[in-house]
Amino acid sequence: GLAARSPSKDTFTVHVPAWKARELLNADLGVYEYKRSGALAIRAAEYSVPEHVSELLDYVGPLTLFTAPRAHRSDIAGAHVLSEKLDNAALFAKEKIGDLSVD
Repeated sequence: GLAARSPSKDTFTVHVPAWKARELLNADLGVYEYKRSGALAIRAAEYSVPEHVSELLDYVGPLTLFTAPRAHRSDIAGAHVLSEKLDNAALFAKEKIGDLSVD
């Protein structure tokens, strides 16, 4: 079933048994092992969905992603605050607000 949804509601995670994923995605699933880490992953070379469903989907992943998994780590410990007064909405606005200089 539906396991998670992104805050923007444009991405969601669904957990289903492999047999159900194979059925829903018309995919030939296989279990693959990454040589370096020994991690196992269920993957498929390709998948397909009915046309009326494909119009609503951009990507089903990481089903067809065969690259080795990487550890996710944050570099926040080495970061420093540039300004307490920056407005996130302004930072991501489409129009140019002005030049931001950083020493």
